[in-house]
Amino acid sequence: MARYLNSDAGRGYLLLLAICLLLATEKVSFTRHAFGPLPDGGYYMNIAQHVRDGDGLVTDLSLAYKGAPYLPYPTDMYPLWPLLYGYLSRIFPLEATGHWLPAILYFTAIACGYVWARGLVPRPLFPRVLPSFNAGHVLAIVLGLDSEFFRYTSYPYTEGLTYVLVFLALWRFNRIWRRPSLRTGLELGAWLALTMLCRKQLFIMTLAAATTLAGAVAFGRGQRRAWLVTAAAAAVAWVALLLPHFLYVASFTPNLGFGLYMRWDQLQHTKVLAPLPTLTEVPTLGAYLKDRFAGFKVAFGTGKMSYTNQYYVFQYAILVALPLVPLRLWQLRRELGPRLRELFAPASMHWVFIVVFALAGFFSIHTMHMHTEGSWEWAFAGRHALTSIFVIVLSLMLLLCSGSFPWTAAGVFLLCTGTYLGVVRVREWSVPAEDDTEPPPSPLVAWINEQRAGRDELVVALRQPQYIAHLTPGVGYHWFHAKTTFKDVCAMTSQLGVDYVVAKGARFASDPAFKAAFELVDTVAAQRIYRPSPGGECAPPVPP
Repeated sequence: MARYLNSDAGRGYLLLLAICLLLATEKVSFTRHAFGPLPDGGYYMNIAQHVRDGDGLVTDLSLAYKGAPYLPYPTDMYPLWPLLYGYLSRIFPLEATGHWLPAILYFTAIACGYVWARGLVPRPLFPRVLPSFNAGHVLAIVLGLDSEFFRYTSYPYTEGLTYVLVFLALWRFNRIWRRPSLRTGLELGAWLALTMLCRKQLFIMTLAAATTLAGAVAFGRGQRRAWLVTAAAAAVAWVALLLPHFLYVASFTPNLGFGLYMRWDQLQHTKVLAPLPTLTEVPTLGAYLKDRFAGFKVAFGTGKMSYTNQYYVFQYAILVALPLVPLRLWQLRRELGPRLRELFAPASMHWVFIVVFALAGFFSIHTMHMHTEGSWEWAFAGRHALTSIFVIVLSLMLLLCSGSFPWTAAGVFLLCTGTYLGVVRVREWSVPAEDDTEPPPSPLVAWINEQRAGRDELVVALRQPQYIAHLTPGVGYHWFHAKTTFKDVCAMTSQLGVDYVVAKGARFASDPAFKAAFELVDTVAAQRIYRPSPGGECAPPVPP
């Protein structure tokens, strides 16, 4: 053991342990005071609650104008996280599990990311100054201090489990790409499917693998048959693992195709409500490119929607490293000469894949120009942009491994500055206020539970019901947002069984048509609660 700890690998793990212990001093404190599930976390918590109780993958929440005809209703959400969360909640308390399990997965993801990145670039980055410091430590620092990853892995969100699977897959891929065969193809497809079952955004990993395999089949002379077998086996495994969930969703979603299966935000259970607009639509390809290109100024700026909010200055490594890219490509051309097939030799395939995957993760975020009716305009500051971390880490590695003083110095500066700013941010979050205690359930929760006690079922229309659904068992919710129209709220009560509308913060509450069609029932903690007027246009049909 002593000999191993004195080796480069042993000292590297000790340094990783030190980084994780320093992060733990902030992470544990933050998680202890991470009260409530937050919006999307509340949705996962509600599904897990049903899994725990033996109801299966169903939910009391009809979000994003899905228009569920009854509640609870089967959920089309990717299943791995709510299943894991729900089954463990049979052993541990639901709310505590929703905070501490993601926190455990936070550190697990950092450890898995370290092993992958160290295998990608095994040599020490600063052999004279800090011989134990390697690429794995760079990844651990950038990921561990990422404000979105740090924050949301203290709530019941998917990111912890997702990135454990992603880094485990990448670690295995480093070996799989070197041994094309039936067996490795099956494993490749299995990993690709598992990441998608945890978060469909990771379809970009499947696209990157398909692109890499296509290149290997086209240019990998002497290995084409092996790569064809690998690609076919990967496709079989991928379909075999995804098909059960696809058929499950198809059982309650008419005319389900793969494109709709991938678009959770556009998958509606009924057509009663207007589809929720999510992406900014443009008429032509030229207009599309111009529109999305405008996002680069936002991404690398310092506004509230920029990368700065979660990556601090780490993201500027992409811009600084850009001049090095053509130099590296020229060097690669000189090494390979005209033999493109050498690029797709097994020894270099893992690099082809990771570069394609990193670029896909980065550019996919830049295609997300969101419709402002339902969210922020750009996703660079949000947790969806965690996929950009791979380009950022590769850019930092390119600078630190350049061997030229200006580029190495720039990489060191960005790494040190980003680390300092990240530590400041997580320390601000982790220090609790003097009165930072878990708040009691709101008066609205008590009112809803009181109404539920006197009837067989209760359905409420509420803005962000995900916060309280786990506190009101047996109550169904239809979600709306600030710009929801009177027409959609009327459809909720007249066609979808909504009994009460909590109208605080909604534009439709000031609509004269709403005031004419609904009557005020109660006011609870400044929240006005309405029901459809009997016989009015928004009243449910009278049973025969």
